[in-house]
Amino acid sequence: MYNLRKIRGTLKGSVGEAIFISIKNHTHATKFDSYEWLNKLNHLEIPKKILNFLKANWATIDVFEFIVQGNFVTNLILYEIKTLNNYSSKGINFGRKPVITQNSLNFYLAALNHGYIVKSVYVILYDNWEFDINVNDFLPRNFNVWDGNPKYSKAAI
Repeated sequence: MYNLRKIRGTLKGSVGEAIFISIKNHTHATKFDSYEWLNKLNHLEIPKKILNFLKANWATIDVFEFIVQGNFVTNLILYEIKTLNNYSSKGINFGRKPVITQNSLNFYLAALNHGYIVKSVYVILYDNWEFDINVNDFLPRNFNVWDGNPKYSKAAI
């Protein structure tokens, strides 16, 4: 039998992203589609700057949401999703900060400088199949940088 809390790799993160987009309307997880999905949004006017940004950084972005006025996209919200375990005796994630790669950190800081909104999302899993979702402004001090797997987060900014 498998245990989602102990499995290595990206499965737990994918589950957290799926949970978040199922709860937060109008969000899109890049892991579940290619950027070609953007071509189907004929009902929205998406500025080239935003469209090019999304396409160039699709593999780095976890989840995004358009800010829309009428049918015009005015800005973008980027969500960095972290799926964490709550251990009743040891706290969330054993009391440690979640990790982020240096490339991802640089990407989100550059996105903020471009005027996009960046949020940190913590999907917290409990023993009883319940979960919490906490959404906060993205603050680098809330993460530990770890580049253990260079495969992730090849930001194109």
